[in-house]
Parts: sequence; structure tokens; C-alpha cells
Amino acid sequence: MALKIPVTSNGQPADTAAGLVLNSQCVTDGTATLVQGAISDGVQLATYTNNGCVRGRDTITATMGSSSQTIGIDVGAANIGAIQFSGSSLAGTSIVLKGSGGEGRSESAQLNFRVVDQQGNGLAGVDVDFSATTNTGGLTVTPLRATTDATGNVTATVSSGTIPTPVRVIASARRNGVNITGLSDALTVSTGLPIQKSLSMSVARYNIEGDSYDNERTSVTVMLADQYGNPVSDNTAVNFVTEGGAVGSSARGACTTVDGACSVDLRSQNFRPANGRVTVLAYVQGVETFTDTNGDGQYSCTNWTAGDASNPVAYRPLVDTCLSGGEPFVDQGDAFLDTNFDRSYDGSAGDLPFPFGHPSYSATGNGKWGMNYIYGTAEVVFSGSYADATRQVCSGNSCRDWTLSDGNNPSAITLPGTAGTCGDGLLAVRLADRNNNPMPYGTTLSAIPGSNVTVSLISPDNVASTNGAGGTYHFLSIKPNKADAACAAGSFTLQVKTPKGNISQFPYTTN
Repeated sequence: MALKIPVTSNGQPADTAAGLVLNSQCVTDGTATLVQGAISDGVQLATYTNNGCVRGRDTITATMGSSSQTIGIDVGAANIGAIQFSGSSLAGTSIVLKGSGGEGRSESAQLNFRVVDQQGNGLAGVDVDFSATTNTGGLTVTPLRATTDATGNVTATVSSGTIPTPVRVIASARRNGVNITGLSDALTVSTGLPIQKSLSMSVARYNIEGDSYDNERTSVTVMLADQYGNPVSDNTAVNFVTEGGAVGSSARGACTTVDGACSVDLRSQNFRPANGRVTVLAYVQGVETFTDTNGDGQYSCTNWTAGDASNPVAYRPLVDTCLSGGEPFVDQGDAFLDTNFDRSYDGSAGDLPFPFGHPSYSATGNGKWGMNYIYGTAEVVFSGSYADATRQVCSGNSCRDWTLSDGNNPSAITLPGTAGTCGDGLLAVRLADRNNNPMPYGTTLSAIPGSNVTVSLISPDNVASTNGAGGTYHFLSIKPNKADAACAAGSFTLQVKTPKGNISQFPYTTN
């Protein structure tokens, strides 16, 4: 607003206004400014800017020496220039599903906005309405209306529902007949509690040379997701126990997830099971698998009793007890260390329920959906360092061990051929350690030349990651050095070498 202030000296228009001071109530409040301009023909120019003054009428005082004059001006509320999103209480951009909160997992976020005028100054006393771009799964925003503080700041809280969704919060205000809106950054509602159906467990190398060597290691990884397949929140704790060797470290017998997964090392040492096969159990608190028939993102029940002294109007999963009318679910039994890995609990075989302290093992659970120890198991082989090679008799895609009915000498190979010619031969062997387990991962196979024949191909020429009982199968292609001659007696040696450098050799002859 432009102001014109008459200034006289001895009754005549003044050419200067030295010592003139302009002030007002709103300037004193800090909600307006008065900037003096030039003086000409006894008229002092000044610019009045409303920076949020809401008095309705402001009194301007002009003082020069001992003389002062006042004038009142009508002050309308400053126009809103913008509603700015200024941040949130989150370190990231996501909150977890309703009912899934805990340490490091928030079900709500405080969103901060600032209302400014056209000069970017904060506006006090502005009523701001809040709403969400979606209310999926019962997502809420509170309060629905709030008033900006002295600096133009105002906050709202968004609380998650039971279904994952992206969401933004809309802030809107109206002044002087103009509506202004602002949007928060996008938030993600995701990541509920881990559920049994989404637990995955894997091992980097299933067969390590641990039968005779300590401190051979392999990594064991658990991956967790919620009902919707979203990775669970970071820092979810997973515990491990093992039938043999040692799992984890002195600082971390468990691991905590990052992006829904975490890993520990299993190392070879005593105790070593007699069969060389070590079961590892991972378990974590989560929820039993259920079928979300009504699509509301949570377990639902029609006949229930309250789990506390309150009087809820609707069933609260994990709080109230469902008596009947619940959605279908898998009533999960106790987690247990399956020492013979037959997927069936057998206490006489050394199977152990976990966590410790159960008076007896329950295979069927308690008949109610809820929290439980969800779990996974993996079997790792502490492989021996010296191989047994058993010749195979193969037909089509199947092979069996050589028997006496196939010949007295499994090391003697007859090459196919007709009179005056000698064809290529094939040798199939099954490699296993002393426990009939696979040789260690990375074990290599090679042929040491003998006479009159060449081993042109070994497939595969190494032992892959496997825990399959019975070992691994390998095929050798044998070529006579002179295909047009009669099959002269020949020889070669199959050599098997483990990662620790242990060698087993198997001589073969051809005729």
C-alpha cells in the first residue's frame, strides 16, 4: 500500500524530512513493514506491506522531533501465497501397517506445513483443512482442521490403515475469496508383521569341507515379508539354532533384517552329527498364515471376546480372542529342530521344540489364529575330504549303481566297436564321501592320461552346492587314440580334488 504523508516546515512544504520516523501497531507486532521513499513538494512517500497483520485496522504514527501525527488504515488479511510442505517426523518415507508398530516401526507420521504470503512470510492465524488422497484400509488424518502458529506453521498426523498404499496429505486454506492447496511428499504405508507363508531360508553352500576341518563356513540367509509380500521393517530379529557346528557369532547368535533379510555364518566344529548332516533352524515372532477373504488386510472374526477391559465395537487382531467365525488360517505347531530332516517331529530321534521350555511338542497349535514363532529349516552337509566313486549303469535319464551282475570289475571299461574299429565310450560315476553325502562344494574332477585313450570331457567337472543324499553324478567321454584300429588296451585315472587339496584317485582300464 502506497502512503503519502504531508510534511511542512514553517507552514511551507518541506524539501527534506530529516528525523521523520514512521511506525504502526502491526509494524511493532512484526506483521507489517513501513519503508520510507522519496520526498517531493512536501509529500513523503512510504510503502506499507501487510505481512500477516490481522488487526483489521492499523494505526500509523509519524513522528518528527516533538511533533507527531496518527492515521488509521484498514488492514485486510494478507493473501495466501502458498502452502508449503516443510517435512515430516519420519527418517524415511514409509510407515508400517496398523497393528505392526514397535521399536523402530511407526504406524503414524507427523507432517509439517507452512502457510506463507506472496512475499514468502509466514502467516499466523490461518485455518488449514487436511485430507488424504486415499483412506484405503482405514487410513486417517488428524486433526481435520488446525490453525497456523505465529510463524505460519501447522501440523497434521497421518495414521496407517491395514492395507498397503501410497498416500499424500492435502492441506487447503481460504482467504479473501481465494482457495490455496498444498501437497505433502508421498508416503508409503507398507510392511506388516512377518508371516509364515513368506519366510524363505537359503544357504550359500550346502556342502562344506567340514567333516575333518574346523571353521569351514557357509552363509545362512532368512528373508521375511508380510501378508502383502512387502519386506518387513528393518531390525526385525531372527534367531538361529543348529544341530551341529556353531551358528552366528559371539556378538550375534541372531541377526536383524535390512530390507527384509539377514544372514549369519554356520561354521564347522564339534559337535558333528555321525551322518555328517547338520540341521539349522531359524525362528522369528510373526503371524500364522491366513486367507484374507474380505480383503481388509487383517485377520477378521465375527464371534470374539475382548482381550482387555475395554469395550471395543469391532474385533481387534492380536488383541481379542476369536471364538468362531474367523477367516481360514493355518494353525501352526511348534517350531522344532528337525535333526533327521524328515519334516516330522520325533523326540526319540533328538528333535527339539523351540524356544526351549515347552513341556511338550504341539504339532497342531492352539486352535486360534495369532502370533507364533514362524520358522524355517535348512540342512547343511559337513562333507568328507576323500571320495568314493561308484560306477553307474545308465539307461535313458536314470542311473543305478554297478552290481556284480554287471561284471566283476567296475574299473574295466569296454569300448564299443566292430571288427577293425574302436568307438567312443562313456563312463558314469557317482561321487560321495564316507557318509554317502556330496563331496565339498568346489571339488574338481580331472583325468590323468594313461595309454591309448583320452578323456575328452568330464561333465560336470566340479561339485556344485547341494545337500542331496547319495552324492553327485558325473559323466566322462572316452575316445580311443586311433579310431580305425582295433580297441587296444588303454588306461586313465580319474582324480578328485577337494578345496582343501585332498586327492582321491580311481584308475580305469579300457579294452
